[in-house]
Amino acid sequence: GIRSVVLYGIAECERSNRCYELLKKGDYNALGRLMNISHDGDRVWKDNKPFDYSASDSYLRSLISNLSSEVPERVERAQIYNQPGGYACSTKVIDELVDYVNCQDGVLGSELSGAGLGGCILILVKKDKAHNILNLLKKHYYDKNNLPMGAEIFKPVSGSGSFE
Repeated sequence: GIRSVVLYGIAECERSNRCYELLKKGDYNALGRLMNISHDGDRVWKDNKPFDYSASDSYLRSLISNLSSEVPERVERAQIYNQPGGYACSTKVIDELVDYVNCQDGVLGSELSGAGLGGCILILVKKDKAHNILNLLKKHYYDKNNLPMGAEIFKPVSGSGSFE
């Protein structure tokens, strides 16, 4: 419903804000977790059934209650950036690929990228495991579906800047 979409939007903005700090600190494990949470907000399919992304009153009340907990783990779990919400713009195929790669050695996280309703996935993977992930994707997805290889390795670079 509308609550899930609003929760997704607010949480996604907070996740984006956290990404900069995580990258600066080199905390790629935490970045991967945020990618996975973000994808859960986009997903439509999980465990061979439609994904329930609802944000019920009781769920929201439990988050509010956990924010005032004395247990740090409960407070952390309740933070807005840890809530997927529900934008539901993925596809079953994308969701299954995300779940597949997230089980592979060296993968820290993955998520839908692009316009949704297809798009592509970004996979944050340890450098020494990247070629193995490409080989697994080729075998598990591209060859299996008689598709040309469409996955590539990219190295991130800094954003744009100004020239004097």
